[in-house]
Amino acid sequence: MPAFNREEVRKTINDLVMDVLKRKKVAVKPGMISEGVSMIMQLGIDSLDILQIVATAEKKFGIQIPDEELKKIDDMGSFLKAVENNWPKD
Repeated sequence: MPAFNREEVRKTINDLVMDVLKRKKVAVKPGMISEGVSMIMQLGIDSLDILQIVATAEKKFGIQIPDEELKKIDDMGSFLKAVENNWPKD
């Protein structure tokens, strides 16, 4: 597996979140999805949506995020950290 690339992971997560927002018919503006913006409180994404986003990211990146870390995912920053923490080490 290639080395962790924060920008590539960020883009993938951003795209997954954008897909959910479009499906929910949320008006999406540039910069809406950032490290400090709560996906649940500010974007209206529910916990089931987050689980689906995480499952898709896990499959794409070939990783497994433990349940205790899943509970902490609420914004781009916490999602990036969870992916990075579970990225295969060489």
